[in-house]
Amino acid sequence: MKTDLAAKLEPYLSGVLGGVVRITSIGRIAMGQSRAMYRVRLECEGEARGVIVRVEQWGLLGSDSVDEVHVMRALHAVGYPVAKILAYEPGPELLGQPFFVMEEVAGTSVHSPETIVPYIRTLQRLHALDWRAAGIDFFPVPAAPRDSALMQVEHWYGVYQESMVGEPSPLLEEAVEWLRLNAPETATVTLVHGDPGPGNYLHLNGEVTAVVDWEFTHLGDQ
Repeated sequence: MKTDLAAKLEPYLSGVLGGVVRITSIGRIAMGQSRAMYRVRLECEGEARGVIVRVEQWGLLGSDSVDEVHVMRALHAVGYPVAKILAYEPGPELLGQPFFVMEEVAGTSVHSPETIVPYIRTLQRLHALDWRAAGIDFFPVPAAPRDSALMQVEHWYGVYQESMVGEPSPLLEEAVEWLRLNAPETATVTLVHGDPGPGNYLHLNGEVTAVVDWEFTHLGDQ
């Protein structure tokens, strides 16, 4: 028996992939806070393949998928290791939230010590990217040397204020003020992933196959 999610996605993916789709399995990948992730295994015109469906969760953590999709498409176009976006739905009509579909990339996100250096080099490549030439010029651009840090402080302080329940946290308020007073200067503005943790890249045979989770990307200090 098909799940409700599979029943909704089959006709949609048939249109995206240009053939009759039959979903053979679908499952939640991880309990992400800003996005829900589903691995979908399917058959299309007799060919087996996999896609990933990434669904917003009510704008949690102050992000939406508009910029995420734009960044990933731009990076894929210049050959950076990201999954190819197959389709994007900015409205809630089908799944109740905006979502996008991308190709499944081979690899695992389980941390492996031998991939640290390749991953750092991959991030270095991102920081060296000409983001204007790549078409990633829609983010606010830091105008002064301290703005890269200050813009992020104010962004996350705003997210905190919008989601605050009850009384403000004196410790957090004091920390924000300290960050404002001690914001470092940035010599070069680069494209920044925003969340380059050990679980946010895929690797296979010691090589990085894809960097994932681009919802916090911005222009700032590498």
